Amino acid sequence: MLGWLGTRGRIRRRVWWLAYALPVLAGLLALVVPNLMIEYRTGQERSLYRGAEWYLLFGLGWIATAGAIRRLHDRGRSGWLVLLAWVVLLLPWTGWMLFWEAARLHGQQAGAGMPIMVVIVVLLLVFALACLWMVVELGFLRGTPGPNAYGPDPRGGRDAAPPAPVSPAPPPMPWTAAQQRAWGPPDGAAAPGPWHGAPKPTTEPSHLSSPWNTPR
Repeated sequence: MLGWLGTRGRIRRRVWWLAYALPVLAGLLALVVPNLMIEYRTGQERSLYRGAEWYLLFGLGWIATAGAIRRLHDRGRSGWLVLLAWVVLLLPWTGWMLFWEAARLHGQQAGAGMPIMVVIVVLLLVFALACLWMVVELGFLRGTPGPNAYGPDPRGGRDAAPPAPVSPAPPPMPWTAAQQRAWGPPDGAAAPGPWHGAPKPTTEPSHLSSPWNTPR
């Protein structure tokens, strides 16, 4: 649970979709749809429901923030970009709500104040572009392969960085003629000369037939 709500480490795109994006979207729909139905049927807002809604919105906001930070880490980016994203996302929405609240309090119609309306439309366009950027950045673009400054690759060994090349072992030192006469051929090595292969049978005396018994 703490790992799910934490901001350390990296996560894959699939984890972000299944564990963060879809639950947050489902939570928002669960809050907005009943609220709209209540307002449509009664024409009034329920204060208790609105109070509980703020706590739920805060929880969904933290889940979305944690998932965004960990996905940005997977992309090799700083998690502080989420703060900038929240400013870009909330500023148009706040301006839109303030405009309609001011229009309601002053008894103006929805079409009044065209200059302000143009500003609000521009802010909403910025809001839509920011949402599109967040979805593409977090949900579709692949993270950096291999470990980065924020942790190991969540995909494991499939996309891990290739291992460093290993220097080949130096070849063994050749045996000198004196060592070959004194100790015989090296173990496990096919030495050239008289030790290559098994000695052939001969009728000569043993001290002459064997190349290892040559007089020094």
